[in-house]
Amino acid sequence: EPGVVMVGGRIQAALIGPGLDEDRREDALELAQFCGHCGMPLVIDAWALDLVPDLADVINPEVTVLTPHHGEAARLLTSLGAPTAREDVSADPLRYANLLHEATGCHIVLKGPITVVRSFEYADMLRDQALLASFINPELDFPDLDSMEQNVVRRDSTVVAPTTTSWAGVAGSGDVLAGLTAGILARPVRDEGALPGPDGKAQAVTPERLATAVWIHGRAATMAADRYDGRAPIQARDIADAIPEVFAIPGF
Repeated sequence: EPGVVMVGGRIQAALIGPGLDEDRREDALELAQFCGHCGMPLVIDAWALDLVPDLADVINPEVTVLTPHHGEAARLLTSLGAPTAREDVSADPLRYANLLHEATGCHIVLKGPITVVRSFEYADMLRDQALLASFINPELDFPDLDSMEQNVVRRDSTVVAPTTTSWAGVAGSGDVLAGLTAGILARPVRDEGALPGPDGKAQAVTPERLATAVWIHGRAATMAADRYDGRAPIQARDIADAIPEVFAIPGF
């Protein structure tokens, strides 16, 4: 594809996996190393998930997202020393999304009939509590955030995305979701009051951003299927083509 950049440089996020084969293995490893070194968001999908054990000392889990389906999750957990069958993951995706996070430290988007986002972010609990109190009770003065003592903690989050249409799982749709996720993570963080991460940079990978990618993908699949009243087959290309329509929804 002419719009795909295969090496680090003037990019804001990276994706390795879709369409990858052994001939491009070194390219993938080089791009992952570049992201780990500079703290750039990295999405690992498809074939590249098998490289995760080799990338353990290279990637930065704080900004790395793994997007396996159930079979890939089982294979990855097995390679990490926790023998797992696809049927195990399908029976309890919440549990295995957590196990994948614990084994790798990375953000997890476990794709399936329901998609589980296991993620985390950094928050200032005292500031958030003060803001919430001022919103609930307008009579309270708006807090002076600059003078408040900081209480930064890592906040874990698990989001279960509802099923939209079975066509959201059509062959190749996972590649669309992975690419969409990388695209969203590449967008600048526009909230000037957002808390930076441990590296002092704006938090590009958050539960909200990952859940947004999953929602947009599911909505695009529904819109693509609705063109045929949900009865005719659609392809991954149809989902990708419907994404601009989702962004055009009023109020999005």
